[in-house]
Amino acid sequence: MDIYANDMGFAATLSADGKIDGYFVFAGGGFGMTHNKPETFARAASLLGWIPENALIPVAEAIVTAHRDFGDRTNRKHARLKYVLAEKGVEWFRTEVESRSNVKLDTNKTLPNWSIPSYLGWHEREDGTLSLGFHTLAGRIKNFPGKPLKSALKEIIGNYKLGVQITADQDLILLGVQKSDREKIEARLKELNVPWESPSPLFDRALACPALPTCALALTESERSFPEVLNGIQKVLDKLGLSDRAPVVRMTGCPNGCARPYSAEVGIVGQQAGGKYSLFFGADSEGTKVGEYVAKKVPLADIPAQLEKAFVLWKEEGDSDEKFGDFVNRFPLERFREVLGSV
Repeated sequence: MDIYANDMGFAATLSADGKIDGYFVFAGGGFGMTHNKPETFARAASLLGWIPENALIPVAEAIVTAHRDFGDRTNRKHARLKYVLAEKGVEWFRTEVESRSNVKLDTNKTLPNWSIPSYLGWHEREDGTLSLGFHTLAGRIKNFPGKPLKSALKEIIGNYKLGVQITADQDLILLGVQKSDREKIEARLKELNVPWESPSPLFDRALACPALPTCALALTESERSFPEVLNGIQKVLDKLGLSDRAPVVRMTGCPNGCARPYSAEVGIVGQQAGGKYSLFFGADSEGTKVGEYVAKKVPLADIPAQLEKAFVLWKEEGDSDEKFGDFVNRFPLERFREVLGSV
């Protein structure tokens, strides 16, 4: 999942023989914020350095105790570790962690480029069996009219005795499928009218929180309106010929960030009751950055049209294979605020 979204994260590195030999250490990520209160903000975690495998527990304890001793316990909205790093600095925090853990964090080791593999569709596993990455938009598993998703999954998993994993994009991976069963599973899902594929690249990694009516913090709709929003965005991408490099889009019904909108290339964040949203640009497809607002109080129905203004620039001025987030990060966000009429 988005390691930069967390208070503390460890990215394992492997030795030549394929065993874990250490970790890159991250700290200070977090997404909760409040609209129109700049003292609250989303923040991507900072890379502190690399440590050997046996130093994980001491370093983790040092991060936790440093947060305990220097975090704000008087104000819940200012209590996250991200504010400690933002105010005291990464160098200060790294030194504090080293002092408490007696471990030197290696800042010379180069962090490799991130890649985001897709687990959707059929894949062969090391043991010779297959896995099926099953797309479930926003993780919602129920029997829809004409599409008995929940019943189909229960039948397939039970009949073929499959394992199940849940991805960070809220999709399912069905594990342990015998190659001889693939065609039978596909035929049964087709018979039940239950597709396992994502409708298009735009949907592959799209996320939305439940929001209304079940979340007491929600200001606006999210999951229930998400298919409508995505379909509107898809029409824009098709019109401009950009569907093959569709951006990562995430939507929430409030600014607490449960569906990680701030690390998406396009973040749609509920701002005001009555269906008004803030739009966030500036993150990337790998989730290594957080975006900032480029438009405020956008009505739900206007979101695709607002995004089209930015997508036109992307098509006209971007490189042929450039992702939207990378394109945005070549310019000051003020340019996009002007284009979207939010200045």
